[in-house]
Amino acid sequence: MTNSGGNHYSLKQTISVKKNTAYRFSADVKVKDYKLTETDESGASVRFGLAWDQTAFDNDFVREDKWTKSCIYFNSGDSTTVNISLAFGVWSGACKGTAYFKNMKVEEVKAENKDNHWNILALIYDNVNVNGKNRKFNSDEVKELRRMLSAFPKAVDNLSDSRMIIDKIDVIEITDPITSISGSSGDLTKGEGCDINIDKYLEGKDYRQIVVYAPIAEVSNKYDGWLGLGGEWFTYDDLPVYYLIINQVLDIGTLPYHLRGGEYDSDTSCLLHELLHCVETNSKLFNGWDGFTRVHDNSVHGYVSEKEYGWLDWYSALMRDDGLDGKGFKPESFLVQHHKV
Repeated sequence: MTNSGGNHYSLKQTISVKKNTAYRFSADVKVKDYKLTETDESGASVRFGLAWDQTAFDNDFVREDKWTKSCIYFNSGDSTTVNISLAFGVWSGACKGTAYFKNMKVEEVKAENKDNHWNILALIYDNVNVNGKNRKFNSDEVKELRRMLSAFPKAVDNLSDSRMIIDKIDVIEITDPITSISGSSGDLTKGEGCDINIDKYLEGKDYRQIVVYAPIAEVSNKYDGWLGLGGEWFTYDDLPVYYLIINQVLDIGTLPYHLRGGEYDSDTSCLLHELLHCVETNSKLFNGWDGFTRVHDNSVHGYVSEKEYGWLDWYSALMRDDGLDGKGFKPESFLVQHHKV
């Protein structure tokens, strides 16, 4: 597949599948003379869905002249046919070069080692020094993040009525400065050679979720909101791992919010919001349920608040499917496959 000029190109095929069945589509891929001609992360990959579907972007890209396994997971849901494709480049990520594909395979994935338990790795990058702009989380902010993260498993257990269980959160603080940032926010969290490289923390572990905090966004001296990216995933050791990145933290000292017998603050709400985007992806791609109301559509069910932490009522109702007439998450929305450690 050759892009002689800057282009995004794909070859689509419609295949027959069983309903409500998990699949893995894989191929060996390599790229020669790769050159990015637009701004977003790009390369060659196998994909599920049409070129403009979001799932087409949620995958690792191959950019080197050596055979590398590319794979993507999906659940057929109620469909008996699905679209898969081989692709080189994406929207806003056009590129030049030639991509090679071989050993394409679609196979059923057995739901072994699958349950609702999520281990989380939290990485706090507290020093960003880019283009003469030095941004840091101060010691109080790091302390607050650690406090919130230690209490987060209990909060999720309560707010979801134990539909989602977080067994542990490992927290690592990285003080070495980040000195370069390139591409979209997703680039910062994936793979060897990226600005923020999480792969080196995953060997021999069974993390289903990566949480990244970094003071990357342009902010005032007072943190009064957050810029987050949730719902993304990449493949590590042949299984999906979700990640989210939060570029600001909320004010320390936010008044506590009381809900379902627990006491929570805006830091909790911020993290839960982005985490639920990952649950959306997990439910749709790997567990066949796409009938839920989206996280941002809280007003559809009458949940409106001027305070971010007030949204916790909505997040809890969505996780429990509590009074949403079947438009919340199902218990299987939270099921994840595990690495054998």
